[in-house]
Amino acid sequence: MVSGGTPSALFSTTYGLLLSAKVALFLFMACWPRQNRFWLTPKLIDFPTSGAWLARLRLHVFGEQALGLMVVGLVSLLGTLEPAVAQ
Repeated sequence: MVSGGTPSALFSTTYGLLLSAKVALFLFMACWPRQNRFWLTPKLIDFPTSGAWLARLRLHVFGEQALGLMVVGLVSLLGTLEPAVAQ
């Protein structure tokens, strides 16, 4: 591991925990659009004027934006901490 030092540092240091949280959020954020593509989009094609499906799509878009902001926030916080190698 380049930033975390040892694998145990991922769960025993503040830096490692925040880095793990960032990676987990990023992976979740990367998987989230699959729901839009394979679940919401077909429903919107079948029911193009359905307000309920449009509302779900809107919530999904806001959710993606919120996850992105959390990842950016964690990255900015990580930039202020010393890496686990230095601890």
